[in-house]
Amino acid sequence: MTYPIITVANTILEKAVSEDSPLTHMKLQKMAYCLHGWHLAAADAPACVEPVEAWKYGPVWGTLYHALKHNGHSPIFGFIGPNGETSAGIPDAVPTTEGRFHEILEEVWRKYSPYTAVQLSNMTHQPGTPWAKAREQHTPFIDNDEIKRRFQQEVMKGLSDA
Repeated sequence: MTYPIITVANTILEKAVSEDSPLTHMKLQKMAYCLHGWHLAAADAPACVEPVEAWKYGPVWGTLYHALKHNGHSPIFGFIGPNGETSAGIPDAVPTTEGRFHEILEEVWRKYSPYTAVQLSNMTHQPGTPWAKAREQHTPFIDNDEIKRRFQQEVMKGLSDA
């Protein structure tokens, strides 16, 4: 299944809480992008309903940005509520019954959570990345097929490492 970015972000935040590893807004955006890419490559379906936007400073979901921009560079403590507010309550997250989604999340977490937000950002800004191509073409969104192609190599490598 495909989910709203806020649901996907809350699921990543749940993982961060369970690992006692708070995320900043920037790192959450990058982790969501990696999860979306892995989901496209491994499950042949997007993780997020909304398209990834090609902003000046990298791949971003505008909805997630606006929900968390007040947070600045501080770690996120809590979950994103229905009106974009941060709360400590039970989040709207991907159900644990969605086994494939959570398997992919585990792999993405294992691979990318050790990196800082800046390191992840630098990875997404390399020449030839889907974001770089979208910026060169002056398109507002990053094509899912481009994202899928980019992450297929990562998925194959990750699965062979497991």
